[in-house]
Amino acid sequence: MNKIVSIAFFEIKKNVRDIKMLLLLVVTPIITIFILGKSLDAFLTMESMPTPLVGYVNHDEGNLSDSFDSFIKSNEIKDIIEILEYETQEEAAVALEKGNVNCIIFINNNFSKLLTDGN
Repeated sequence: MNKIVSIAFFEIKKNVRDIKMLLLLVVTPIITIFILGKSLDAFLTMESMPTPLVGYVNHDEGNLSDSFDSFIKSNEIKDIIEILEYETQEEAAVALEKGNVNCIIFINNNFSKLLTDGN
């Protein structure tokens, strides 16, 4: 154990004396982190992502679907996704097939009743 500690101490002492090596050991990781951070910056920002188009069909007249309507039409959600409302599920499915929307949210006519019943 003493040999390992003395060898490690000797290597540290040698690297501290050698200024070029010390700079490489300290500066290289900092530069690498900076370069990787700048190169991945464009992939991690929300600006580069297009807003998804969502088809929305609501046939329910209950309180829970009204709450969901107010949630999905709130300003916070409008900043993230764009909602296109449709009258029927078939219209939304056709829009999905044509590529006009990326996904569909469908709420059937007994949604609030099923949720309040625990189903």
